[in-house]
Formats: sequence, structure tokens, C-alpha cells
Amino acid sequence: MVKIEQLTRPFLTFLLCLGIIAFEVSCKLEAKTSCYANLKMIHGAKDTYAIEHATTNGQQVTEKNLLIYMEAMPRCPQGGTYKIGAVGESPSCSLATHVYP
Repeated sequence: MVKIEQLTRPFLTFLLCLGIIAFEVSCKLEAKTSCYANLKMIHGAKDTYAIEHATTNGQQVTEKNLLIYMEAMPRCPQGGTYKIGAVGESPSCSLATHVYP
């Protein structure tokens, strides 16, 4: 006859594995959401700079230009690098899954 303890151990191991997988997925989603928020902040600072300095589409904006509107330049939580881009373009992250429209 099978003891309850023999059935419980594999079940608990299975639940633990599911918990670990869910945690990993949650961390990746949180990092992606944080990166999106950073790109949105860069975009807003760039738009503000463009309005205040009467720039036209295609004109390059530097990190130094944006630091007037932000305390510090945000960093991707997963180590990607941000490209500010020109006025009229959306900023981007080097990680393909971190996309700002």
C-alpha cells in the first residue's frame, strides 16, 4: 500500500516548480513594464525639450539635453541600452521585447 507521504513529496515538488516558473515570468514582465515606463519618460522629456527649444522633426537630442527635465537618465532594468532618437522618433531599447510604440 502507498503511503500518503510518498504521494505528497512529488506533488509538493511539482507545486514548487510551478511557483518558481511563475516568479520568473513575473520578474520578466515587471522588468518589461519598468523599461516601457522609462521609455515613456524619455519620450516626454524629449517632447518637452522640442517644444521649449522650437526644434523640428529629425533634430538630434542628447542625454545632456534631457537631464534638464529628469533627475537622472533612466536605465533598463535588464541591462538594455536606450537610444534617445531624434525629435519625432520614439526612443527605443536594445532589447527586442522592450518596445515603445
